[in-house]
Amino acid sequence: MTFQNLLRKVKYKPVFNIIHKEYYLNGGYSNDEMMQIDYAYSRVFDHLSYRKQNKNNDNLQINFKLIEDEDSSGPYVDVYLYDSDSDESFGLDFCEWGDVLSYEVHNSLKLSDPQMVAHILWEMTFWGFTEEEVQNQKNITLRSIDEIDSGNCKVFDLEDLLNELR
Repeated sequence: MTFQNLLRKVKYKPVFNIIHKEYYLNGGYSNDEMMQIDYAYSRVFDHLSYRKQNKNNDNLQINFKLIEDEDSSGPYVDVYLYDSDSDESFGLDFCEWGDVLSYEVHNSLKLSDPQMVAHILWEMTFWGFTEEEVQNQKNITLRSIDEIDSGNCKVFDLEDLLNELR
């Protein structure tokens, strides 16, 4: 099933309740802030439900993995793209939304439909709640990589920087 078909199977509110519980509940957000976040996600949800999928020949599928992170408050769900041809994994946070809509979803963790949609939406909107915001952040990131690769930017090891500041 494609992500868009999965998205169309679920209702928004249960999806947002999962996003709230998994990603915002312990963040100290005010009621007003949470209402704005809820509204932003509802707009993305509606937009993606009716947006046209891009036609692609990618052999990518959306997959899930449970990550045991000792530094966080417990395990979390990682969402990633898997290319079965090359046996490689990729992030989906900078992918075009029309592409993501067309990817097959593989429920490797046996999550509910609202859970899968919630984790995918969180990943897609990590850098912004519109395609333009995400694209702008992608461009900033690519320019930063180019600057580093060209030698126009001094790269610091975090440990060295902390030692210099002491």
